[in-house]
Amino acid sequence: MWYIADLIEEITVEGEADNVIHINSILIEADDDEAAYAAATAEGYNDEYENPRGQLVQFRFLGLRDLIRIYDDLEHGAELMYEERVGVSQKDIASLVSARGDLAVFRNPEARNGPDYTSKEIVEEAERMVRRNRAGGDGSST
Repeated sequence: MWYIADLIEEITVEGEADNVIHINSILIEADDDEAAYAAATAEGYNDEYENPRGQLVQFRFLGLRDLIRIYDDLEHGAELMYEERVGVSQKDIASLVSARGDLAVFRNPEARNGPDYTSKEIVEEAERMVRRNRAGGDGSST
């Protein structure tokens, strides 16, 4: 059986007043609900590293927001999850529908505000790769 698990993670950056909360929806395959719960919680992790500014970044897994069984086969058009609301006004119904530009797939990822929780190590590796490519190397070791 397949499940969707919503993992809650808190990210803090040394010296920053604001934290960042991620709600990550992931697929879980398990034989039953208990196994799905165990697998979902095992996906959560804690980590720490330095950002490019030298600040300590801490990731902390807080737990699950939800764990939902998927009843359809995983294929194009399969219903993965749903919400039900009763007694919704026309104004509230209209607010549920997003304009195309407001959909996550079309939003600019660079427009994010908040603390810098990028990994210094990953940024430095990306910069090395760009320098190698500009110098004419393909980055391969063969």
